[in-house]
Order: sequence, then structure tokens, then C-alpha cells
Amino acid sequence: MSNARIVKIVAGCLALAVMACSGADGLEQAEIHYDAGVELQENGQLNEAIAEYDLAIESQPDLTSAYMNRGVAYKDLGETERAIQDLDEALRLHPQFFQAYFNRALAYTDLGQYERAIEDYDQVALLNKDFFQVYFNRGVALDDLGKHQKAIEDFNQALRLKPGNAEVLLNRGVSYSRLSEFVPAVEDFKEAAAADPSMVAAHMNLGRTYNRFGEFDQAVASLSQAIQLTPENSSAHLNRGIAHAGLGNHQRAISDYENALRLDPDFGLVYANRALSYTAENRDPEAQQDVDQAERLGFDHLALKASIEKIKSQR
Repeated sequence: MSNARIVKIVAGCLALAVMACSGADGLEQAEIHYDAGVELQENGQLNEAIAEYDLAIESQPDLTSAYMNRGVAYKDLGETERAIQDLDEALRLHPQFFQAYFNRALAYTDLGQYERAIEDYDQVALLNKDFFQVYFNRGVALDDLGKHQKAIEDFNQALRLKPGNAEVLLNRGVSYSRLSEFVPAVEDFKEAAAADPSMVAAHMNLGRTYNRFGEFDQAVASLSQAIQLTPENSSAHLNRGIAHAGLGNHQRAISDYENALRLDPDFGLVYANRALSYTAENRDPEAQQDVDQAERLGFDHLALKASIEKIKSQR
């Protein structure tokens, strides 16, 4: 069974904040530079935008939105610590600025500091209880910390705000799966795929879960859809091969494994599974070659050899 990483989708930064000041003479230069910074940032010219925000802050040191937007720009450039410094300052100037809490949470997430990110998401939820994205993102962070039930609660709230959202359904299905609650996981993956038929991760997770249930026909159908959407997806070929093998169609399984190896020649799990299908087909020399290759790539050869001996005893 494949243990490929499940993709989780986290939203990007909020839209740029609007400048909260009048056009009075004392703020005129700050406004000019701020507006220029916003336009540059929206066009992806982040360093140039930062230079304009620098000038805006120089003209108006308490311009909260300039600190937040400059922090977002630094984050997008990968300068996460500088981003957090700017977002800290934005929150010092305006403690109720929920957008700054949200963007600082994203920065903490980039650093892998999920607990601190969740603290900021908590503040966002207090300040704006109808903000869909905070429940989705906090759910993802909780799931990454292994707090799957709490993650599901956040995904439930996100779905109350946006019923049928495919990304939330996908991620809630992942959380259910990690709790070994496979029936609701399957339902969520099916709903996600129905809501967005182009969502490869929904078809992949559905197929892999069907494999775990032994529902191999349905697994083949779901994984075939994933392959149709992304023909170069080696994991999809592997998992469909596992489903074919589960149905006893080892020739089809071997074909899928060959496609997976064409795409990723160092995919050790594929060699291991192909060795099992070769054994089932009485192709022992080829099976041994795959066992050796899987071992070279770090696969547990003792468990693999035990599985091969079991197949030999049954053929």
C-alpha cells in the first residue's frame, strides 16, 4: 500500500490592506508612496514595493497598513523573520488588525511554528468569526500537529460558511483517514471530487482509501481518473498497480509499475510491489532483481521477502 504524502492546501496571504488615512497635507507623501507600493506588490514587484513602503513609513511612522503589506512582501520573498517583525509592529499599532494576525500566522507556518500560528488564528477567529479562511487554515495547522479531531471541528465550521467547498472536504477527509475513520473519509473524498472533478488529490486519496478497504474495482476507477488528469503522476500509477494486483490482474499491475518507474526510476516502493506481482506470475528471477533494487533504495527487504515467500506458498 502506498504511503505517499497527502497534499494539503493552505491559502496564501490576504488581499493588501487599504490605507486607512485621509489625504491631509501631512499624509500626502505617505499616501503617494503607499499607493505605489500596493500597485507594485499586486504586480509581483516585491522589492520595489518594499522600497515604496519604506518611504511611506519614513513619512508616516504609524502607518499600520504599510507595515502589514511590507511584512507580506517580505514573507513572499522568503524573508520570514523580517515579515514577522513588520507584522508585530502592525499589531502593536493596531491590536485589532485581524489581517495582520492572519498573515503572521502564515509566516509562523512557514517556519513550522504551528502552535504560534494557531494562537494567531485564534485571535483572528475572535475578531472575525465569519472569516472562512481562518477555520480552514487553523484546521490544517491542527492536523499537522496530530490534533485531527480538533481539525475536523474547524473544517466543519469552514463548511458551514462555505458548504461543499472541495478543498475543505478533501482536508477533512484526510483528517478522518488519519483517525482511521475511513467511511466518512471516503464520503468526503467523493464529495470533493464531485465538487471539483479536476482535483487530483481527491481522486488519489479516494483510490488509496478504497485500496485499504479492499474495494479494488473502485480504486482502479478513482486512480484512473487521477492518471487521466496527471499522466506523469508516478504515485497514481503505483497505487493503481496495487489495485490491479488486489484484483489478481498482475500483468496490468506490472504495466502500471513500469509506468511509475519510467517516471521515477528510484521509487523503491514500486520495485517492492512489482516483485510481488512477478512472484505471483512465477517470474522469480525478475522478482529477485526487484527485491535487490528495492533493498538498495532502502526498502525493508525482510518484510518484502516474507511476503514473497507467502505468495510462493499459495501459488
